[in-house]
Amino acid sequence: MRKPLWILVFIFLTIALCDLVIFGWWLPTKLETYLTQTMKGGDLQFDDISLNWRSGRVEGGTWENSNMSLHLGEGSFSYSPWDWIFSGSTKINHLKLMDFDIREQGYR
Repeated sequence: MRKPLWILVFIFLTIALCDLVIFGWWLPTKLETYLTQTMKGGDLQFDDISLNWRSGRVEGGTWENSNMSLHLGEGSFSYSPWDWIFSGSTKINHLKLMDFDIREQGYR
């Protein structure tokens, strides 16, 4: 292959790897850590967190403590990845929750 083609392939793979690391691992981990710290006093878990450049989606969330349990089927939101990456903010906009259930423990 020619040298310019190798350079294009390298640039493409670098961008794809950065996208995978940022949106597939780092930002979802940052969101889950933030939510876990915010929802102290209980056990918080998600089946899946997926993010792209403008929006995010969480599926299968549960939070339980000795008094109540919260169950989330699916949630979606918009956010600014630039704020999350560079300013340390985890601000969420336009939150939409679907199949959200709150139960007191012992009353099932």
